[in-house]
Amino acid sequence: MRSLSRVFHVTYATIYRKFLFLSEYSIKKRSSDFHTLYFDEMETLEHTKCKPLSISLFVTDQYELLSALVAQMPCKGKLATISRAKYGYRRDERPKALNAGLKQAQSLNQNITTVITDGKSQYKRFVSKYFPKAEHITHPRSQKLREQEKQTLHEGLKRKIYDPMFTLNRTSSKVPTVLMT
Repeated sequence: MRSLSRVFHVTYATIYRKFLFLSEYSIKKRSSDFHTLYFDEMETLEHTKCKPLSISLFVTDQYELLSALVAQMPCKGKLATISRAKYGYRRDERPKALNAGLKQAQSLNQNITTVITDGKSQYKRFVSKYFPKAEHITHPRSQKLREQEKQTLHEGLKRKIYDPMFTLNRTSSKVPTVLMT
């Protein structure tokens, strides 16, 4: 944004306000004619591995980002005891973020026919709650890995295969580093 302000000879605040306006405008003007919803969670961290965060992403089949919500989650694995001792108990806010994102997607479009997620078993109850008539398609990571093993052409060469979660992954790579909670 600083370089845009230099190019257009305006202040940084002007560019910042324009971005805020455009984001609000795009939410209001967002097309509600999508019929496929992708959603998944990504894990990241706050400033140490002992403070993990979950980013819930909701994307349409037209690569439109509906929402990206950040939720606090407890540490797991070997670092869990260290995390609890150093920072105390961390609440799991992931279900709250999923509910909020699916509620927003439902308010934008009631006619979603297909919901595509990865293989996490807890997603089924969220999908059936907000989109009971929609078809829920899951793509577990193990299935993708098996397909990759089958499609090896040569020792070091692998053929590119269709990734069903590409829509979500492509959009998540373009999400700015500062997300709204």
